[in-house]
Amino acid sequence: MQSTPSSNMISKWYCPKCGSFSLKKRHRGYFKKTILKQPLQYKCGECDEKISELDIEGNEAREVPIFIADQ
Repeated sequence: MQSTPSSNMISKWYCPKCGSFSLKKRHRGYFKKTILKQPLQYKCGECDEKISELDIEGNEAREVPIFIADQ
C-alpha cells in the first residue's frame, strides 16, 4: 500500500506532445532488442506518437489524475 494519497502522486510518464498518460510499451523483436540494442519505445494511445525513454525523462513531473493512479 502506498503512503501517499493517489490524488497527490507525481509522474513524468506522459506524452510530451499531447500530455496523455496512456502510454504503452512497443514490442521489440529479438533482432532489434539483442543485436541492434534498440532502446525501449512507448506509443501514446491518444496521438499515436512514438516516444523513447529519454523523451520521457525530459518531461516535467505532473500530478497524475486520480482515476489513473487507482488502477
